[in-house]
Amino acid sequence: MAKQNAYPPANPRKMRILRETFMRIVRKKYWDLIESRHLPKKSPAALKLLDSLAAALSDTDMELHDWSLLQEELPKESVLEKTVGFLDSVAPACCSWIHDWRLGWSVQHELDSYIAVVSFITAHHHAQYAVADMLGEKDTAEDVTLMLESSRQVRDAQLHLNMIGGEDINIFNNSIVSELIIQRVAEFIHQFVHQGLITEVESKSMLRQIKAAGIASHTHMRKRMKTMKSFREESMSPQPQRSESVLLGRTAKPGSQEEKPSQEEEGLESVI
Repeated sequence: MAKQNAYPPANPRKMRILRETFMRIVRKKYWDLIESRHLPKKSPAALKLLDSLAAALSDTDMELHDWSLLQEELPKESVLEKTVGFLDSVAPACCSWIHDWRLGWSVQHELDSYIAVVSFITAHHHAQYAVADMLGEKDTAEDVTLMLESSRQVRDAQLHLNMIGGEDINIFNNSIVSELIIQRVAEFIHQFVHQGLITEVESKSMLRQIKAAGIASHTHMRKRMKTMKSFREESMSPQPQRSESVLLGRTAKPGSQEEKPSQEEEGLESVI
């Protein structure tokens, strides 16, 4: 597409119409994602996406700004979460429930952000292609301006996604990740490929990381649950003097059990 400065200034009235058309296409794509269950209908991510778009639609005199509105609504660390984080850092090892509580909280926030940002990028790319097809091959100042506005937002959203990407993989390694969530992330990665955001080689690498993370997650939690069960049994034992030695004897050691393929491993084989 030609550079914007090669054209006369965009017509404000036409820009309002184009922005409204573009955002209605984005909204339709959000609902398509909801109906296909890629975007859970009652999830915080879906509500924030639709609310931010509705707010942007109410002011089409401004350049596209639904990303900045969405970003304001994405989860941020609250005072309560910071307090829990501090408690987690100073709590003794026996209070692992504090860490688990904080971790579960973080996982949910990260997942909400991840789904919202990926859905935003997917919808904007879809709208860019749809508007380009609708307007034809001849570029005008208005459609060049619109594409630049959307592209800037997608760039900023992609930067945000890159920031949470590494943390997201680490969180998967230390939490229970359901098959539904892993499958949904895999589907989003395939959408990235179709949109041209990543290559097939990159997608396979990402899928392998997510698959390995899900398997490691469940292996870790199985060992933890066995240790916790031993602790509960010995704490109720009539012979407290033996509880410590028995607990150590029953605690699962790394590699002490043959790891069986989890549901995540089986479910992603067809994807990978």
